[in-house]
Amino acid sequence: MGRADAGGPFRVRHRHDAVFSWRTGPVALSFALLLKLTRSRVPSVAIFSWISHPKKAWFLRLVRSHITKLILPPPTQLEFAIDRLRLPAAKVSVFLECR
Repeated sequence: MGRADAGGPFRVRHRHDAVFSWRTGPVALSFALLLKLTRSRVPSVAIFSWISHPKKAWFLRLVRSHITKLILPPPTQLEFAIDRLRLPAAKVSVFLECR
């Protein structure tokens, strides 16, 4: 599902200032992979709720150079992103969701 859904934003990436992925982890990762493979530079912001799953963490580490900002709701995931995935602290943010 993710690879097919990432094709749309990838085709129109030059028409926009940035691409924002909300709760669509596979799409955000697939989009970042497409950017990496084609050596494209488009600002990409992604919100993930949980990145510590081994497969997702491995893939995120692979494409981290092409995700401009990673937003994580749980603070524990922020620590994981910085300490374990070695993402620069400037690339990672935490937000508080109020319901």
